[in-house]
Amino acid sequence: MSDIEYKVPLHTAIVSKTDLSGMITYANDAFIAISGFSREELIGKPHNIVRHPDMPAAAFADLWATVEQNKPWRGIVKNRTKDGGFYWVQATIVPIRKAGKVVGYMSVRYAASDEQIEQAARLYAQPGAKLPKQGGLKRLLSIKSGYIAGSLFVIALLITGGILGIGTIQHSTEQINKADGQYLRKLDVISQLEIDATRAQSAPIALRQAGIARLGSRYAANPHTPADIRDRLKGLDALNNAARLAHSSALDASLENQLQVLVQLAEQNRLQILRQSAQEVGRINQRNEQIVDISLLGIITGIITVVAFGLVFMRQIVRPLDSAIENFEKIAEGDLTGDVPLDGAGETGHLLRSSVIMQMHLKVVMDELNLLAGQIDTACLSLNTALFEISDHSEVQHDKLEEAKSFMSLDFIYELSNQLTMLDELLADKEVAPQVADCIASITNLNRLQTFALEDFLDKIDLILKLIVSNRQDTQEAYAMSAKLHEVAQTLNTLVNYFVPDGKKYNA
Repeated sequence: MSDIEYKVPLHTAIVSKTDLSGMITYANDAFIAISGFSREELIGKPHNIVRHPDMPAAAFADLWATVEQNKPWRGIVKNRTKDGGFYWVQATIVPIRKAGKVVGYMSVRYAASDEQIEQAARLYAQPGAKLPKQGGLKRLLSIKSGYIAGSLFVIALLITGGILGIGTIQHSTEQINKADGQYLRKLDVISQLEIDATRAQSAPIALRQAGIARLGSRYAANPHTPADIRDRLKGLDALNNAARLAHSSALDASLENQLQVLVQLAEQNRLQILRQSAQEVGRINQRNEQIVDISLLGIITGIITVVAFGLVFMRQIVRPLDSAIENFEKIAEGDLTGDVPLDGAGETGHLLRSSVIMQMHLKVVMDELNLLAGQIDTACLSLNTALFEISDHSEVQHDKLEEAKSFMSLDFIYELSNQLTMLDELLADKEVAPQVADCIASITNLNRLQTFALEDFLDKIDLILKLIVSNRQDTQEAYAMSAKLHEVAQTLNTLVNYFVPDGKKYNA
């Protein structure tokens, strides 16, 4: 390893694909250029061929744990080059699906910012570095779970409020009935006793003794009569019996005093019962106020909980949904540079991750279209060069054949044939050696054969000239096809450049 750092050009997409076991099945030109490996050295090799030893194992463990759940993974990665150097990228790994099944993975990498590199380098340098994980509660947040939780909370709140309300009414009723049973009847008995004792006290002696006897018979055994008054009535009844038998004025005066004490005691009990009743009513009111306070506290707690749940719902559901919508709008506008978060929860998180997967696939499609356009453009240039050379060679050959044809005219051969014929006629009337005649005949035959051969040769030259003219026309048509292919390449470039920021070019 070396300390040579290579900078990834801005907006350059480094793309690679692997099978499910991590073997590279595709590498784009940008990957080949930055890594230093050839395409042949990458295809079929494990992707960790570019893994830098500074990368902690926890990062790749988190990567595989995420993608094996068919979720995209994003992180800052330090890769190595063939010569031992390194380069930093922000990598997004997404699954490749075919017919509903994951058949491989695709990595799309862009240049990481200085801040991202600094944070990642500081984290990776820590012994046993671990990546932060998403909280369990956050993973449970979804529209469905939120609806269920909200419904259960409202139901629980209604049940609790109903129980508190009905329980308060029942408890108040019981307390009132108890107060009526314990205090009102006692108060009625004590008040009546006080009246009867006062009447007996003010009555003549003969009627007083009879009144005291009625007090004993009416109130001594009454369960609502206080115990101290019952004891007092028993003593008063015994004193009344003694006074009745003794006819003593002292006993009569004592009876009058005891009645006075009984009246005072009854008054004290009556006042005590009133105080106890008031205290009980106060306790009931205090308890009711506590229940009201608890109910208000429950209402306030419910409102706070609903508001807090709404804020969490807005943060974890609505905002990621807005982010997904914004990303889709950017894609519709041709902007594939959006950095969409992958930590959304529930259905919105799944929507965000799906939009990221679509975004990555579109980026790779654009990369392949850009590569194809470049290959077509290069092929058009090579084809044009070859066609130009063919056309130029055809023109030269055509001119040379025309020139040769002009030199090989049949006129002089025909003239030679005429001269030989005239010579043969002149010698026909004279006696000449047979050898001369035979020689002249041979020359004449050879001349005829040469004439036939030259005629055939000139016919073939004419045919070749026609083929050259035809090839020239085919070359012009090939030029036209090459021009159309160049227009297609330019159209593909225009289409690709639609999906990059203004003022930039794809992979520039």
